Amino acid sequence: MRFFLYRFSIFSIVLFTACKTKPKEVHPRATGAIDEVLVVCGDTLWNAGVNEGVRKALDKEFPMLFPEESVFSFVRVKGRGVTELLKRSRNLLMIRKANRNSFESVQNKYAQPQDMFVITGKTIADIDAILSEFKDSIVHSYYQSDLVYLQSQIKRANQSDDVGLKEMGVYLEVPDDYMHVVNARAFQWFRKNILKGSSYNVIVYESPWDAHRRIDANTMVKLRDSCVSRFVEGDAGSRMITEDRAGLHPEVKTVRWGKRSLAQMRGLWKMDKAFFGGPFLSYWCADEAHKRLVTVEGFLFAPNEEKRNMMIQLEAILKTFHLESQTEG
Repeated sequence: MRFFLYRFSIFSIVLFTACKTKPKEVHPRATGAIDEVLVVCGDTLWNAGVNEGVRKALDKEFPMLFPEESVFSFVRVKGRGVTELLKRSRNLLMIRKANRNSFESVQNKYAQPQDMFVITGKTIADIDAILSEFKDSIVHSYYQSDLVYLQSQIKRANQSDDVGLKEMGVYLEVPDDYMHVVNARAFQWFRKNILKGSSYNVIVYESPWDAHRRIDANTMVKLRDSCVSRFVEGDAGSRMITEDRAGLHPEVKTVRWGKRSLAQMRGLWKMDKAFFGGPFLSYWCADEAHKRLVTVEGFLFAPNEEKRNMMIQLEAILKTFHLESQTEG
């Protein structure tokens, strides 16, 4: 067990993280919807203002969704301790008043996978300060917990040995209930149809690449449009392109991927001759050995549906990606 002392100007917080050792007993499988956090807090604290601190800590906007949706929803449970029913929950936030200020992260204590945070404070102001200080860590941890949970489900039945993916030298765990729509030399498209005509879509494509060229937002948009517009078609000859009007530009950043760095792009797609579109997420990997860029992308067609959970599920699939020729860390 490691202990850290974190000093604020008006109080001290003891922060400690549970040691990640193998449990002595086999824990039951955790349950709970993705994006949901159970907050355990008594009425007195909750009604005195902790509810607002929790809302501010968890009310993070999911990127590139219109209309806006939050990354998490939370349900408050009355009480101070973890009941037998709560022990099976995946994402738990425990808040109590005590004679010290503390922030504790506990993994897989009662079930697996389980992500639990325990916050104690001397006053409401102390609890709010702890929530504010550690909100980014809390949100990131719960989000990663959801991704790991979804990937454990994907791993049970997927198409990672698909011939088209193999020929492209790509490993990607596409769930078995996705239909193979396009199988071309440099373009693979998998789709899962759901109710009301909506669909999840996963595509993999490659572009010629010179290692001396920069991978920037403008280049990525041009390459994306040149690739997807060839295969993703709609009615009346409409084709998919990237929404790039002012205020709707895709968000691009560099992310760590094992021992490598990849470019991530979140944005909106649309059909050039039709009035519909949706969100997409893509990861771009430079394959210097074969002078190409390999892109894995998930996009949604889900008009009038909430899209947060759908995008998290697509992200879980995309984050199983690596090139077969490379060893990922």
